[in-house]
Amino acid sequence: MSETKEAEKFVTTSRRRQHGPSRTGVRRACYPKPSLDWLLIFVLLAILLRFWPGSSPTALFLCSALGIIPVAGWIGRATEALATRVGDGLGGLLNATFGNAAELIIAGIALSKGLTSVVKASITGSIIGNVLLVLGLSILFGGVKYKEQRFNRTAARTSVVSLSLAAIGLIIPTVFHLAAHSSPAGWSPLMEQKLSLGIAVVLFLTYFCVLGFSLRTHKHFYQGDGEDVEESGRQWSRGKAVAILLIATAFVALLSEFLVGTIEDVRHSLGVTEVFVGVIVVAIVGNAAEHSTAILMAMC
Repeated sequence: MSETKEAEKFVTTSRRRQHGPSRTGVRRACYPKPSLDWLLIFVLLAILLRFWPGSSPTALFLCSALGIIPVAGWIGRATEALATRVGDGLGGLLNATFGNAAELIIAGIALSKGLTSVVKASITGSIIGNVLLVLGLSILFGGVKYKEQRFNRTAARTSVVSLSLAAIGLIIPTVFHLAAHSSPAGWSPLMEQKLSLGIAVVLFLTYFCVLGFSLRTHKHFYQGDGEDVEESGRQWSRGKAVAILLIATAFVALLSEFLVGTIEDVRHSLGVTEVFVGVIVVAIVGNAAEHSTAILMAMC
């Protein structure tokens, strides 16, 4: 009898010990984790400010910029889920195309409104942001968590070469402009426009060559474990991924229209230039979801 009572006491004590930490763990799990989805409230605020009479253009600009960030993140999630359903080749093309959908939509709307300086500045800001800001933060936060970090050497080389070609393509028209302007014959806008168009075609073809290299001829260099991709692919069906992708793209286009439409008013009210808006606001907003994903992956 004494041994039975001692056994019952032991079981009761062990159960109490088990229930205590589990309740604490449940309470801790109830706290919401920080997420970009919290910024979705700014999508509703931007729509309300757009159609509210007498609303501030600056407030509409800020709400539109903050609202694009989480919606762009949903485009990335839908693209990744859809990529796992359609295969490596088409999936990689979808990732490469829709990964920068927000920035492309903003640039297209800005070009339609004649804001070429904003588009040029946004391209420069994207290059600087990816090379310095995102890479530096990824190395910093990843290095704080891990003593040693490994990366794909082939992918890094391909990215560096592609980025170098893009930088050279951006520099050549400027060098031609300065050199031709100092020559006796001068320069003609038509010739400079033809040079820029030729460089754009070369860069466009180079982009498809890089896609062919990474998705077909040498795709084995880019293949990972595949476990995380399969798990994420099971969560969304193809129809759900397509629906979310279309809806998120439509909201990005709507918010981009609000954002670009208030640039002139924001410039005059805040005293900022188009270069600042393109380099800082458009470049960061268009790539914010992609940048945050890169930093989180470096810490995983």
